Formats: sequence, C-alpha cells, structure tokens
Amino acid sequence: MEGRNQKYIRKRNKEKILNLLTQKEMTYSELARELNISNTAIANICRELIDDKILERTNNTLGRGGIKLKISKRMGFIVAIDFSPLNPLVRFTDFYANLIDEERIEFEYKISDKTFNRIYEIIDEHIIKFKKDNLDLKCISIATPGKIDSKTGYFSQAPRYHNYKDINLYKMFNDRFKVDVVVKNDINLEMLGYKIYNNEGKTIKNACMIHCGIGLGAGILIDGKVYEGSHGFSGEIGLMLTNLQFSNNNNLQLFYEEDNYTDSILSVLSLRRAIVKGVNYLKETSLKLNEDGKVDIADIVESYKKKDKFTVEVVNSHATILARFVKNIVYFMDLDTVIISGEIVDFGEDYFKAFNKALNINNSTRVLFSLSGNEYTILGAVYTGCSTALKSETKSII
Repeated sequence: MEGRNQKYIRKRNKEKILNLLTQKEMTYSELARELNISNTAIANICRELIDDKILERTNNTLGRGGIKLKISKRMGFIVAIDFSPLNPLVRFTDFYANLIDEERIEFEYKISDKTFNRIYEIIDEHIIKFKKDNLDLKCISIATPGKIDSKTGYFSQAPRYHNYKDINLYKMFNDRFKVDVVVKNDINLEMLGYKIYNNEGKTIKNACMIHCGIGLGAGILIDGKVYEGSHGFSGEIGLMLTNLQFSNNNNLQLFYEEDNYTDSILSVLSLRRAIVKGVNYLKETSLKLNEDGKVDIADIVESYKKKDKFTVEVVNSHATILARFVKNIVYFMDLDTVIISGEIVDFGEDYFKAFNKALNINNSTRVLFSLSGNEYTILGAVYTGCSTALKSETKSII
C-alpha cells in the first residue's frame, strides 16, 4: 500500500510541475517553493521528465541552481476549438499557449456537418504541415455552448447546433484523429482562461462570469476554483426559464404560459431583435434594415455610440434588465466579483454606466468588464488541452 501511495504522489507531483510549466518557464528552486517540495525531490522528478523528453533545460542560466526548465518542443502541438462565437475558431498552439496558427470558420448560426467537415480539413492540413518538423497532435480541446448528457456524451440541449441530439463531439473527433479529446462548457473555459491569464483573475476567489453574446452563459468560480457541476456543464443560465407560471391538468389557463428562456431576452441577438422590431414599427432612428431584414450588431453599436435616441433607449433597457438578472445571482452566491464578457461589452462606457446604475450593489462586490472578446475561452481550452495531454504523458511513463 505504501509503495502504491508513493507512486500516486509522484505522479501527482509530475502533473503539478507540468501544469506550472505550461504557464511559464521556471527554475528548480521556483518549482520547489511553489509546490512546497524539497529541491532534491524536484530535481529527481524533473530528471525523469527530461529523460522522457517531456522537459528540457533552457540555455538561459541564472547562476548556480538557476537553470530554467520548460516543456520540450518535441511534445507536439494542441488544437483548441471554440464553437461559441459567430465564426467558430480553430487554434493551434504549443504547450505554452503560444499561437502557431489559427483559422476562423465561415459564419453559420446553426453549426452543421459543413462546419465539422471544414474543421476536419483544417486539422488534417496542419497535421501534414507540422509532421515535417516531427511535431505530433497531442490533444483536441473543445469549448462548446449547450448541455451534454454525461452518460452518453450527446447533447441534451444545444440550440446552436443543427440536429444537436445526433452530435457527440468527443466521439466525432476521437474517431477521426485518434488522440485525446476533451469537451467542456465554453463559459467555464472562459472563466478558467481569465483566472489563469488575466492579472485580475489571479486575485478573485468567488466570482461569476456572465457572457452575453449570441447566447447567455455563466462561468462560476468558488474558492478560487472553476465550478463545473455534477456533469461538467454548470452555468447554462441561458436555458433558465423566465416564466414559471403554468396551467392545470384540465387545460384551464390560470396564468399566462410561455417558455421564455433568458437567452431569448438577454442575449445580444435578443437586443438586435428588439431593434429590428422597432425599425419595422417605424420608430424614429438612423438605423436601416439590410436585405435580410436585419441589422448588423456592429451598426447597432455605432448607432448607440452616436447617441441615436431610439438605439440608446433599447440598449440601456437591455442593460437594466441584464443588471437585475445579475443582481439576483450576486445575492444568491454572495460573490466578490462579477465579470461581464461577450459582444455586449462592445457597447462601451455608456453601457457600463447604465448597467452599474441599475445593478446598484454595495462596494464589496466588484464589477469588471472583460474586453477580450472570446480570447479567454480559447485560452482556457488551450490550457485544458495541454493539461490533458501532459497527464496522459505522465500516465504512460509511470
């Protein structure tokens, strides 16, 4: 039993070392200090990882005992896919989240076989390209909106996908590329990316990231750790019902009944629908509908910043409703920080002011606006892909 425990501890220490090194190069003594492990133990573990060509020493020395360690380039590369934006993103990185290449997919509101086939082509092209440098694909990490049944791997709810009940992202990509595949909630990954790669993120303990874009989602941080729920897909607040009234079994309508999801009320697309409705009702505004009978989000943002009266009224009303919704979450969870992200932050300072005015909470809860678009989502996916691949490597050598 003692030997088994020591083996487990050694494996966990290897994983901890590699996870630290995915964020930056570190010396032996820095690793020892961070993990509260002796310098001798760190040196022995790292020697094994160097022998297995997972780690390498840098040429940069800082004096005696100051040699830095980094993950070897020979480890290969990671593919991270984010299905949440209007144009899904495929990114290729090394194990330090350094960008090697990326490509956006042609816009389709409903993700379909056409989207998947194009992503397969892109990955195949890069596998051939990187093979020349002896770099292999190690993991595919996927960020996705929607809710997945943990027992089957299929979506139980995912309005962004065409025929979503027939889609199993893990199986599709694992069968095609025969590598580790990890599939996680997009906003949970955004929260993780923010926590790791944003300086503000390193100081927060209990927080909720509200992503307001095509849909509405949340990432939750509890005691400094991302909370994923029992099935890995917590935070799907866009699927929450806003109307909880009902009829009795005799079909006598006692209350107004309609399933209105928060997605349909608080997303950026719902804001656009309100604008289009107003234009169709001949509200006085400088905005014009395009050939599809819609208005581009970018045009609404520009109109708002130019203080078009109708646009300001609609957008500020959206800010007020979103703030009231967020206020409920703050009171329910007793948060120290709320982070607003997604396309909604493009509306800028006036929107922030309208939101904060309606939120009206005490100063003990910070409200931050993330201006990075979906960057933290893809970074969270990259980090998860690196961790998954490195865990597989340590498992195979112990």
